[in-house]
Amino acid sequence: MTIKRPLLGLAGSFVLGEVLALLDVAAIPWITGAFAAACAAVVLGKRRAKRRLNGAGDGARSAPGPGLRRSRGTGFGVLLLFLAALLAGFGRAQGVRDRLDGEAAWAGKTAGVKVSLTGTVERMEEKEDQTELWLRDAAAKVGKEGMEFGRVVVYADSGVAVGGDLGSGVRVGGGLESGVRVGGGAGSGAAVGIGSVVRLRGKLEAVAGATNPGEFDFARYYRSKGAACRLYGEELTVADREMAPYFEGIRRFRLWCARVLERVCEPGDLGVFKAVVLGDQSSMDQGMKDMYRSHGISHLLAVSGQHLAIVGGGIYLLLRKAGMNRGRAGMFGGALVVSYGILTGGSGSALRAVVMILCLWLAGYLGRSYDCLSAMGLAGMWLLWRQPYLLFQSGFQLSFGAVWAIGGLGGLLNEALGAEKGWQRTLICSLCVQMVLAPATVWHYFRYPIYGLVLNLLVVPLAAVLVYSGILGILLGGFCQPAGVMAVGAGHYVLVLYEGLCGLFSGLPGYSLLVGRPGWGQILGYGAVMAVGVGVVVGRKTAGRLPGSLAGRLLGSLPGSLLGKLPGSLPGRLPRSLPGRPPGGLLGKPPGSLPGESPGFRWGGLVAVFLLYILCFCILLPRPQAGLSVTCLDVGQGDGLVFTCTEGTVLVDGGSSSRSGLGERCLKPYLESRAVETVDYAIVSHGDSDHVSGLLELMEGGGVRIRNLVLPRMARGQEHYAGLVRAAGVCGAQVLYMEAGERISLGDLQFTCLYAGNPAQETDTDKNRHSLAVRVSYGRLGLLLTGDMDASCEAGLLRTCGPGDLAGIQVLKAAHHGSDTSSSPEFLERLGPKLVLVSYGNGNSYGHPSPKVLERLRERGSRILETGKCGAILLWTDGKRMECRGWLGSDP
Repeated sequence: MTIKRPLLGLAGSFVLGEVLALLDVAAIPWITGAFAAACAAVVLGKRRAKRRLNGAGDGARSAPGPGLRRSRGTGFGVLLLFLAALLAGFGRAQGVRDRLDGEAAWAGKTAGVKVSLTGTVERMEEKEDQTELWLRDAAAKVGKEGMEFGRVVVYADSGVAVGGDLGSGVRVGGGLESGVRVGGGAGSGAAVGIGSVVRLRGKLEAVAGATNPGEFDFARYYRSKGAACRLYGEELTVADREMAPYFEGIRRFRLWCARVLERVCEPGDLGVFKAVVLGDQSSMDQGMKDMYRSHGISHLLAVSGQHLAIVGGGIYLLLRKAGMNRGRAGMFGGALVVSYGILTGGSGSALRAVVMILCLWLAGYLGRSYDCLSAMGLAGMWLLWRQPYLLFQSGFQLSFGAVWAIGGLGGLLNEALGAEKGWQRTLICSLCVQMVLAPATVWHYFRYPIYGLVLNLLVVPLAAVLVYSGILGILLGGFCQPAGVMAVGAGHYVLVLYEGLCGLFSGLPGYSLLVGRPGWGQILGYGAVMAVGVGVVVGRKTAGRLPGSLAGRLLGSLPGSLLGKLPGSLPGRLPRSLPGRPPGGLLGKPPGSLPGESPGFRWGGLVAVFLLYILCFCILLPRPQAGLSVTCLDVGQGDGLVFTCTEGTVLVDGGSSSRSGLGERCLKPYLESRAVETVDYAIVSHGDSDHVSGLLELMEGGGVRIRNLVLPRMARGQEHYAGLVRAAGVCGAQVLYMEAGERISLGDLQFTCLYAGNPAQETDTDKNRHSLAVRVSYGRLGLLLTGDMDASCEAGLLRTCGPGDLAGIQVLKAAHHGSDTSSSPEFLERLGPKLVLVSYGNGNSYGHPSPKVLERLRERGSRILETGKCGAILLWTDGKRMECRGWLGSDP
């Protein structure tokens, strides 16, 4: 058995093992069974091969030849090797997961208690109002209890006191070149830097994961960096001033480069130059980031293979021009590329590119052919061994997906379609990148840039000008500011062109198509259809080839790689003719072609691949909404519910007193993940900030259109609601005031106002008494929303309702987050809800929900779901039956 690219196969097995471990799949029985089945298949295959060799029907038996025995042994050896890689990935990821879970559990036990933490500074970011420290090999202690941490993130405000060994203290911050200064008396002036051992006190907490659909998962992000906990430091003391010269030198050089760019760049360009040269996107305007992402060119802002190829290739060629041989040029160039990768933050995409460039230069030095897919496999195994949770990060997936698209699928289609000219190969590879990355793009960002293929063809060739302009601006600007300003001028005009192109394409219809987050079935269907379609396109062009050649072509080599080819220096190409391949390329010579005749570029095949891309993309489009879905979002200490049916979407409240940025970080991601671009009605129960803060952000920030803003009747003319009315005017929403008896209808979905406050309390400043009581009806489903009504309002509701108004209420949204001032026994007795939803912030200072209220509900046999325990609560009904679950899977 001969396996092409065994390293890539080992990497695939390793990744599969890590996925099974991180998703907590009980995989060992499945792995054992799969291995036994594979062994059985090998044995049966060899027996059939033996019978064929011995002849059919003559009954003769002979011993297998040495070639067959070697093949059988090799087959078992390959299976054992792949199984070992799979088990290694499973064991490594499970070990890391268990360690991080243990750290998070210990931090949960010490919540609210000040912890003493000692660790070695591994990374440090200084900002205007805060210093971020990453500590490795940290030890935490509370009283007599202690815990070892692999890595902890520490946030220290600029006003946090820093003490030296000699007892004096200054403040964290300042000193870009010297690091965080620590006073030590008598001018000792020690600095905190990379490698210093520091001791801090503060509150340690486990980083919480996503509790709502579509929300960014901070827990997985921190775990991809090797940390599960963070500490907000209040005191910092240096235990050991010794630094790591190499890493601290890189950090200080990066800060010096940032200061030079601040002097030579225009304010509007500074953020982009810092991103593309130094890997620092913190200075970029959010609007600029959104523009690049929505147009599908955000990869230009991430230091990855393209940037490292530009820098690394330039360094290598300069060293070769200076007279160095390949070995020394590769050695010095490799050291500089590694240092540059560390300088830019050491992201997964940057380190992947570093490994691949080193493999490229090593292949050149040894006189061997470079294979980008094998190098990718090596880089992937190394990165995932270090940090298994990188698997879930968008940058990692998109970076490795792009390499596979160019080196794998692109290499196959380039030869299958007879692409020989540079522009032909570029066009095919760009199309392949779009095909491969589409599922990951819509999964993470919910939108897809329709014109991204064309725009990338226009902007990518200028990326080298932008990078070289920034680097030259640093080198010249460090000694002569006017020269640095002139150097970044070329990059400035490139950025002007980028903005102009984005503005042009944003005027086209559907430039950023909202797709939502596809389901796993859609993603698997996309992959299956694409694989079959590519096989058909290639197979039609390869009729008459030897059996088994398709598998070889699928793993065939691509001349060049994502990293580019260094002109005239390295053997970046594999020979056109390989064992098992006919001369003339992958497809061979078509029947009837003359010797030396080129088959030409197959435009029909390219059109077929493009149509396949469109067909596959249609699989990812959102499916029609069936029935009614209701989501009670986990907004912390507040309320927010979303109702979605075929006819439209209704948002009821949307605010929090415990979470900032709720509109941008929770409401908008949820709506976009459900492919909701327009909210037909936004109903406000009353004007407290914990019910409207996120809605206000949503109207002011844009991205989601709101057609109608519905306020309670008692809000008319009230100053508390003026901000909402102004925001509605800015975003073009019509303002409506709801009174008792009024109804909003979207097909079968109806919102009927049963109570709009006591007219005698029209001027009451307690906004809780403005709360609307709204009955939601869909088929046989009855759901009651009560805002922050207290017991007196509930009594008023019971008095004013007719005999049938409260009949058939199966679901109750508990008033005032489960406070004991609401949900009176009389009210609950009248309703008798089967299911009660309670929205509150876990660990809030108000004591919500009240144990008395929860006990009342249990006494009446109500099922209780709490956002503080379950995360978002998801309810679905077709009008007859109802399904309900918590997003986090916890259902007490």
